[in-house]
Amino acid sequence: MFPAVLILLLGLLSIHPNSFTPIGLMYDTPASFQGDRCGITNSTFLDGEEVVYKVYYNWGFFWTTAGLVHFKVSESEDHYRVSVTGSTAGFYDNFYRVRDTFETYLDKETLLPTMFIRVIREGKYRHYNKFVFDQEGKIVKTQKGKNRTSLETGEESFTECMHDIISILYHVRNMNFDTLEAGDTFPIEVYLEKKYPLHVRIIEKNKVQKVRGRGKFMTHVFQPQLIAGEVFKEKDQMSIYISADSNRIPVLIESPLSVGKMKAVLLDYKGLKYNLSAEIR
Repeated sequence: MFPAVLILLLGLLSIHPNSFTPIGLMYDTPASFQGDRCGITNSTFLDGEEVVYKVYYNWGFFWTTAGLVHFKVSESEDHYRVSVTGSTAGFYDNFYRVRDTFETYLDKETLLPTMFIRVIREGKYRHYNKFVFDQEGKIVKTQKGKNRTSLETGEESFTECMHDIISILYHVRNMNFDTLEAGDTFPIEVYLEKKYPLHVRIIEKNKVQKVRGRGKFMTHVFQPQLIAGEVFKEKDQMSIYISADSNRIPVLIESPLSVGKMKAVLLDYKGLKYNLSAEIR
């Protein structure tokens, strides 16, 4: 159950590929979003930003600590490299040890991904992916296998600008929420061994939300379209609360699972571009 929780932080998919079917939802895209679909300017994060989340799992009446997820940004001349590590903790580390790493390289002019790498180590399960995106040529070159030495290669074309499961989060953080209203929805294409058409709905703006261990925050709330399968039920709705300030970092994520519930809460951060003014003291 916990492996899917790690990727819930990215607001998208479970880690195991080829076991999901997109939910058939179609929405109108607000006019204010049309220009953001193929590139967006970074105004929310800097080189050196680090954000850590504690993941809790609930089955019945008790919440238990399941693990940690750590996001880190580093900058080069042309790209931002975002690395994400996820690990189990406590009982879950003994029961089902997880040590997952993800990397995406974002073009600094568009924040679209040029390369994505995923290394999965969960119990005895091993999986490796590398996707190289040609956004202008609309082609993604793929590698997958149990490790880096035994890989299947492939190539797939796409028609829209393509994201990976990390780049979407940084794209959404840079959207102009001043031009979005509750009820607005927008599409984003994501690639994870195949193409997934996703939709995101704005649920509420400027909502005061209590975050476990940190107090209250002023937040914007949105819900990504979930992928039905072994982890989610078709009607499950995940809610992501981002700080309603210039950083727009997620401070809380809540979601039901096929069995139980999960939440991920902001644990620590450093290197933010702005003061975290959404925190209500």
